[in-house]
Amino acid sequence: MSIYVPHSAEIEDCPLNPRERKFPDAVIQEAAQTELSDEIFEGRERVRGITIDSPATQDIDDAIWLERVHGQGLKLQVSIADVAAMVPIGSAMDEEAIRRVQSYYYSFDEFVSPMLPTNISENLASLHQGEKRPTITFEVWLSHRGNVKGLKIKRTYIENEARYSFYGANCHIINQRPNQDLRMLTEMSRLAEHLFKQRAKRGSVVDQDAYKMTEFRSNIRTTPSYIMIQEFMILVNTEVAKLLRGMDAPNLYRNCNNATEAASSAEIAQISDQLRGRAEASTGDEDIFIERATYGPVSEGHSLLALPEYSHVTSPIRRYPDLVVQRMLKTLVEQEESPYTQEDLARISGYINERTLAVIESRPGRKKNKRKFTQRERQEGRLKYLEKNSFKKAVAYACKHNLLKEDFKEEIIKRIREDQIGPIEAYYILIIAKNTDTGWRELKTLALEWVSQKQGRAKNTLSQICTVSGQTVKVQYHDEGTKTQPQIRAFIYVNGEKPLRIREASNEEDPQKAKADAALYALQELSTKNPLPLELIGKNM
Repeated sequence: MSIYVPHSAEIEDCPLNPRERKFPDAVIQEAAQTELSDEIFEGRERVRGITIDSPATQDIDDAIWLERVHGQGLKLQVSIADVAAMVPIGSAMDEEAIRRVQSYYYSFDEFVSPMLPTNISENLASLHQGEKRPTITFEVWLSHRGNVKGLKIKRTYIENEARYSFYGANCHIINQRPNQDLRMLTEMSRLAEHLFKQRAKRGSVVDQDAYKMTEFRSNIRTTPSYIMIQEFMILVNTEVAKLLRGMDAPNLYRNCNNATEAASSAEIAQISDQLRGRAEASTGDEDIFIERATYGPVSEGHSLLALPEYSHVTSPIRRYPDLVVQRMLKTLVEQEESPYTQEDLARISGYINERTLAVIESRPGRKKNKRKFTQRERQEGRLKYLEKNSFKKAVAYACKHNLLKEDFKEEIIKRIREDQIGPIEAYYILIIAKNTDTGWRELKTLALEWVSQKQGRAKNTLSQICTVSGQTVKVQYHDEGTKTQPQIRAFIYVNGEKPLRIREASNEEDPQKAKADAALYALQELSTKNPLPLELIGKNM
């Protein structure tokens, strides 16, 4: 079978701006003629499942279910929409899908630019509540302690039993209401927490290459239900990659081969999430100090997730590599020959990588110089002109994940010396960044100098604890002295609990100067603590 892959010269045939993409008439007609026939459901096992997603989501491609099996452990089922059953290789829809590579989501006006026509992406393939849909189910068996024992892949169908929003699922998990499905949500949340901790132990630096992009941006990324979906998708993607590599079977791998020099499209400035393939069509303040992840037919490892192999398979509605992997898995289950050769996969991944980069490079603000830059030239030029808000996000990211490249460090130093930072950047450098590296220690020293230059800076910087940690934090200054010997000391109260008492106190007679000094002493003390007390960092870290 001949596999269609666009040539490099064809990259711009499909508009690089996702907002300008229109489906050809042949693609729309083909999608309109597609239906869920009895033949599609023939031989499939029925499985149970619920979905958790944003209320605005129409392209739902994953459902989850968890059972305890006596004497065998936990059976986690992640059912993914069987897009391959509706979009044949070589069809008009397939060729348009590879040209587009993925769906894009615009947060500011809720605009969606889908990879597949809406009759497929938002109707026939989408796992709507109460609707019968063909799926591929990944059945992961785990011990009662949450350790993976095995993986089974099945051709299935599902009728979504309940659709939860992230907020609704969180309410049920937190309140632990006495309902079978809701008890299952609580148990799923416990399992996800265990999986998250396991990843942290093995050295997973970040999780955004596995995250999903929530539609239209909301503050749910660290809630129990979101972490649950995140961890289950990472688990399936990991186990599939492990299975295919172990069998020496063809596969498209997601590669990040250097933890300090690898990431995907919006992982820095936006700390974005691609777990479910929702690519935010942002203005592109990424690649600040790390390279991007790529696809390829050979596994090179995923250092950011601390994995020897990783694939994308959980978002076939929204991401073409997932559809490719799904097709290969189906032939594996049906004991048929893979539809793709290694050469096909090399051409497909090459186009996807090139197209993805071209879309990013075409964004506003990135067209000023058409010359082909090296990655280092791109980084150095962009660091210099990085606008304030994006720089702030990049500093926060670097501090939280202990990623500091020399050119980025020099840019931070330059901005500190030119008085181009604010209390938030100072807070992240002093409080969040680890104290184990000479680069960070140098930045902490400079940040303390910056804070001490003006009287209000220390208090403003210390007050960021509440903003960053998400906790109820109060910074108070207690007068412990006498009339002849003033002594102001800073105390930090977290959620009304016993306060953290700063050792050094100010002896200044001027109350405002004394409070400023006390705040500075607090920053000095906290900046040397490693690790910092969790309550000051916050659960969102």
